[in-house]
Amino acid sequence: MKLDGKSSKTPLGRREQQRRETARLIRAAALKLFAEHGFDATTTKEVADEAGVAHGTVFLVAPTKEALLVAVLEEKLRHVVEAREASMPRRSIQAQLLHVCDALFDFHAQKPDLSRVFVRGVMFFSDPTARAQYDEHVLAFSRYLASLLEEAKRRGKLSARVNTEVAAENVLALYMHLLVSFLNEPTPDRRRVRARFRAGLDLLFCGLASARSQREKKSPPR
Repeated sequence: MKLDGKSSKTPLGRREQQRRETARLIRAAALKLFAEHGFDATTTKEVADEAGVAHGTVFLVAPTKEALLVAVLEEKLRHVVEAREASMPRRSIQAQLLHVCDALFDFHAQKPDLSRVFVRGVMFFSDPTARAQYDEHVLAFSRYLASLLEEAKRRGKLSARVNTEVAAENVLALYMHLLVSFLNEPTPDRRRVRARFRAGLDLLFCGLASARSQREKKSPPR
């Protein structure tokens, strides 16, 4: 499923193709420069020069540098999730959530300095456009998690009484809490954050398991 809900099957006109390619070049240039020189040290003029476009063209993609950072990382994170969707395990809902979030932790581990800037911005956005973009991204991801939980409920793996939207928010809160802790480490420890995320999921799902599943666990083998 597409995390943003947009279909890619509609043929694009030449102007739209050109617009998207220009936006792609700008985002790629921004990611490269932010990673190499740091977010604060990079100017939008440098991004434009790297992308080979006029300075003003950058602001057609994002009106501010903060909004550009959100646009760049939101796109990358969306692609990470969509790639994991293609190899989603058919096992438990816990395994599916771990499968998705593992890839996100991997991404942040590759660019911890840039991710720290992103997370710091998430906590204290001064730019309302960046805040709105981030809120939209979080809402889309939360809905995606809720869809996984809803499917698990349909299969009888969760109680029928579970509010999957609230459950998704709890999973997202666990992920964000551990991401901040992870990025606060001088050298982020992937094994440790994976173990902590898995333990948190196990604890959460103790209260979400269906009554039938709980009875099956308690029943002695015949």
